[in-house]
Amino acid sequence: EIDCVSNSFNFAVLFTTAALSICLYVAFILFISWKLTLLIAGIGLLRYGVAGLFFRRMRSINAEYAHLREALKSYLVGVYQGIEVVKSYGTTEREVAAFARLGARIQGNAEPLGTNTARIQLSDGLLGEGLLCVLIYLAISWFKLPGTELLTFLVIATRIIPKVSAVNEARVRLTEQFPRIVLLPEILTGKAAPALAWGGRAKASFADDHVLVEKYLTR
Repeated sequence: EIDCVSNSFNFAVLFTTAALSICLYVAFILFISWKLTLLIAGIGLLRYGVAGLFFRRMRSINAEYAHLREALKSYLVGVYQGIEVVKSYGTTEREVAAFARLGARIQGNAEPLGTNTARIQLSDGLLGEGLLCVLIYLAISWFKLPGTELLTFLVIATRIIPKVSAVNEARVRLTEQFPRIVLLPEILTGKAAPALAWGGRAKASFADDHVLVEKYLTR
C-alpha cells in the first residue's frame, strides 16, 4: 500500500500541474474569443462527464481488487506457515483448488478493469479530436473569427488538449490507486492496533467462593 500512496502522490502532482497550465491557457484565450472559450469549456465538461461514467465503475472494481489482494496475501502466508500441516493431513489438492478459485476471482477482477480503462481512453480520444473539428467549424462559419486569431486560438487549444488528457489520465490512475489503500490509514490512525474489549458486566466484589483477592506488599 505504500507504493499506492507514492503513486497517488505522483499522479496528484501531475494532476495539479496540468490543471494550473490549463487555467493559464484559458485565461489567455479568453482575450481572443470568449465565445470559443466557453464552447471549449463546454467540450471539456462533456469529456469529463463521459469519463465520470467510467470512473464510478472503476472505483468499485479497484475496491474489490484491494480485498482480493489482501485475501491472497493472507492465504499465501497461511499456507506457507502451515505447509507441514497441509502435507501431514494430505490436503494439498484442496489448497490447490482454493488457490485456483482465488486466482480466478482476481482474473475476473482484472478483465473488467482493463476493459473499462480502454473504454475511457477510447472515448477521451474520440471526443478530443472530434470536438476539436466541431470547434474549428463553428469558429469559421458562426463566429466569423479572423484567420490570425483563429490560428492563435487553435495553437493554444492544441496545447490545452494534451493537458486535459494528462488530467484525465491522472484521474484514472488516482481512481485506481486510492481504493487499494485500505490498511495503511487504519494503522496510522491506530484503528488496526490490538485492543482489549471490555465487558459490560460489573463485579460487586472479588471476595466470594470462587475468587479471593488478598492484600500483599511489594518492595
